[in-house]
Amino acid sequence: MLNREILLLAKVDDGAAEKVPHRKRAGGRRLCNMASNLNRSIITTCIIGVLASTYALYVEMAAEARPGYKAMCDLSDHMSCSRVLTSEYSKGFGIIPHGSAFEVPNCIYGIIFYCLLIFLTTYEDKRIVQLQFFLALGSLATSVYLAYLLMFVLHDLCVVCVSTFIINVQRQSKIISKVNRLGVLNISKYIAVVSQTQRFFRAASFLDRAAGGGRRRSDDGAAV
Repeated sequence: MLNREILLLAKVDDGAAEKVPHRKRAGGRRLCNMASNLNRSIITTCIIGVLASTYALYVEMAAEARPGYKAMCDLSDHMSCSRVLTSEYSKGFGIIPHGSAFEVPNCIYGIIFYCLLIFLTTYEDKRIVQLQFFLALGSLATSVYLAYLLMFVLHDLCVVCVSTFIINVQRQSKIISKVNRLGVLNISKYIAVVSQTQRFFRAASFLDRAAGGGRRRSDDGAAV
């Protein structure tokens, strides 16, 4: 009787021991499935980005080769892709010196960048994922710079350009989700650093304005 009870207890313990690894394996499979879904989303947005950049490159080359060319995305005088894509800011982001070997259409940089992200997405290495995150973050900053040029310098609304901005935001959100899922980067730490940097520049700007106001008051007093 005693031996039978011992055997029953041993079977129960074995069953409990088998359940724990099974749960871990199930959790690992769910994590892998989530990462795979995010990878597919990232690759999809990058492919759409390649297509949009390729079309923008076609419009730019056609507008330069054929004066008076009107693209499908030229909707009005202030919504003209060809006008934006033939401006001085359409090559080398407007900051690379004229005549440089790197002064190529921004669209080419975009195509290369999207293809690079697709390649990096196939890896799950921690350092590769971190590199992917920071590259995508730099691309998002570039999108903000180009959006500023559209709104305040060129005063135009390029449909293709705005589409790539939206694509970049969507892609960045997917990459952030991937980073959080894999736990390879402390996003909150970098958000805190950005927040502290913004506060520093605001304080510096306030002090600069205060110093300027003090100098003006002293100059007015000296003039009196």
